[in-house]
Amino acid sequence: MGGDISIIAYAYILEQVRKKWGYKSAQKHPQAEDTNLGSLIQHITFAACGAGDGGYYTVLNQLYERNLIRAWDFVNDRDRTIDGHHSSSCTWRGYQ
Repeated sequence: MGGDISIIAYAYILEQVRKKWGYKSAQKHPQAEDTNLGSLIQHITFAACGAGDGGYYTVLNQLYERNLIRAWDFVNDRDRTIDGHHSSSCTWRGYQ
């Protein structure tokens, strides 16, 4: 997963997007329609970016630093996939 985002967190992120801008919202946006949600979620979570790209983590870290987002804010506390991540994934970006 791009950006070390928990697989369990995708359902939560999807629900939040739907409530705020999707079909469940009074403030509907075309980008958040169900037909576009796959692309939108990939964009939000950086899943569309290949982690093997040399500049990927630089761009991700700069975005998180600029917006004061901890990368692991999206990890569900019951998700144990972080236990298997290589230690380089557990950077200053918020892993605790």
